[in-house]
Amino acid sequence: MRIGGNPILARHLAGMFGIGAMTRFHGTAASLVALGLGWMIDDAVGRGALAVAAVAVFVAGLWANTLALRDATANGRPQQPERMVIADAAGMLLTLLAVPFSPAGYLLSFLAFRLFHAARPWPIHWYDFGIGRGGGVMLDAALAALGSGAIVFASAWALGEMS
Repeated sequence: MRIGGNPILARHLAGMFGIGAMTRFHGTAASLVALGLGWMIDDAVGRGALAVAAVAVFVAGLWANTLALRDATANGRPQQPERMVIADAAGMLLTLLAVPFSPAGYLLSFLAFRLFHAARPWPIHWYDFGIGRGGGVMLDAALAALGSGAIVFASAWALGEMS
């Protein structure tokens, strides 16, 4: 299936409108933005809206990363997947779904996702580099969210936070 659209918009969306251009800690910055956004959505509207936002960001990331990579490759400008920080935002939002709405739960989610995403244990690493393209970048973050979400959920359950 061929994905179409505006490659300039796709590049900006994949880089979260400048966060991906940061020299250092761009993935952490994107995760922090998503954490704040997730907090506001969860507090104001609820868990269902947070789930919708996580899926929407994931789908937008699939489109943006796929189109941005294809455009960059076609124009001889290799796009660096680490600059495609919308995957970090989607992964952070997905991780937040694993814990109850609380400052401690959100902090633990942030730390677990960043550590899990940075470590990229097998098979997560394979999805990013084995599949490649926008789908691999997004699946890598989604699997990191699944792993960190499981750790955070188990920790919250063990501490009696899950009711």
